[in-house]
Amino acid sequence: MVESKMLVFFDESGKRKDKPTLMGGFLIPHAIYNNKAFQDYNEKLRSNELKLHWNKYSGNAYDRERIVRLFSIVMNYSNLFRFNVINYHLPTEVRPTSSIQMIPKMVYSKLPERILYGLLRNFGHENYLNVDVIVEKASEYEKTELSKSIVEQLNIQSLYRGERFWIKKCELVSKGQEIGLELTDLILGVIRTIIQNKNSLMSKSVEAKNLLAVELLSNDSFYNFLSNIQYYEWTATKELREIDFGHFIMLFLSQHQVNFESLPATR
Repeated sequence: MVESKMLVFFDESGKRKDKPTLMGGFLIPHAIYNNKAFQDYNEKLRSNELKLHWNKYSGNAYDRERIVRLFSIVMNYSNLFRFNVINYHLPTEVRPTSSIQMIPKMVYSKLPERILYGLLRNFGHENYLNVDVIVEKASEYEKTELSKSIVEQLNIQSLYRGERFWIKKCELVSKGQEIGLELTDLILGVIRTIIQNKNSLMSKSVEAKNLLAVELLSNDSFYNFLSNIQYYEWTATKELREIDFGHFIMLFLSQHQVNFESLPATR
């Protein structure tokens, strides 16, 4: 049996009225995350030398260069990553007040588990994964005791389904401490931009995000990585619906074809 250490990063993008509402999990082998490239970025984050924000990005050349450079370095390892996303839609039909009050608890008890379980299953009988989960600190997670429920629920699932992983711990970590969390946030931001596929004439901020997403997609490694994420939609039904995210990329690049064709491919 081969034991491997894994890190899984979890974050959200979009609030209830700001569609799409996304949850994402990013699996990185510990040996990769512990190498110099990743640790150099962690040092820069923790010393406040580096700040990364997709939502706040509005075209600043320095911010753009930092994001493009980060992805050009990290995507050298893209074949070793896994990324799962759920785009969820809360129930809209009329329900009793007590039922409505349970919705946040349901969201944070079930959907993170589905995302993370999907990342960790099916590694085969000869492999065993020791996993640390890192979640960006937020009041919703503290209220619902997400770090505790993730460990309990996923380990129960692993035992019940005969999977070969074990969650050692789940930590809530503040923004600006782990490059894995920053990457998860940036990737979710790119995914949101692609799904929304807004007209660049709407605002300077929209135009800047569209242009940056197009530029990132000119990197073959990132294009292939994003095309192969596991993307699901949940619409308050029994099953998650898996959708080929490549369809979203195709529609987005078709809308912004001129910008894409003007960029040289990054090999």
